[in-house]
Amino acid sequence: MPADATNSNHSCPRCNVSLADVQMGQDHLQQCPQCGAVFVDRKTFQKICTDQNTQTCALALKPPPPAPIAAAKPYLKCPQCRQLMNRYKFARGSAVVTSICRAHGIWLDRDAPRLIIEFIRGGGLERAREVENELGKMAKAAEELDRALAIGDSSHTPII
Repeated sequence: MPADATNSNHSCPRCNVSLADVQMGQDHLQQCPQCGAVFVDRKTFQKICTDQNTQTCALALKPPPPAPIAAAKPYLKCPQCRQLMNRYKFARGSAVVTSICRAHGIWLDRDAPRLIIEFIRGGGLERAREVENELGKMAKAAEELDRALAIGDSSHTPII
């Protein structure tokens, strides 16, 4: 556990040990002293994604040595409300899956903060937005073609 950490009244949904409240620059988060995962509120997560100083502070956090984790749990309970969190891929191409409680925050497994920051700093968000824009354009064109074919518009003759 980091020297500036104190135990919180929440527990890790994977390890079932008390999370440590950890200061991260001007912000704080909760970290599992066993598996190294962190739980952050939405505001702090947004700062990790957008603010270079916060990213530097997040990268400076040292997780505990790797420890064996009991059976993998695909859906985790929020450390605060104990309701199941939803799983989301961070961004197209990132390979990072987060667990989100809409009311309380985002659960990030051990290396996820570092992977997210590296993805962002490497231009991954811009590439993901470009792909999403292209997919949106393709879907719109497909809808227009479907409509044209449905009403018999001869200006869009299908190629056979």
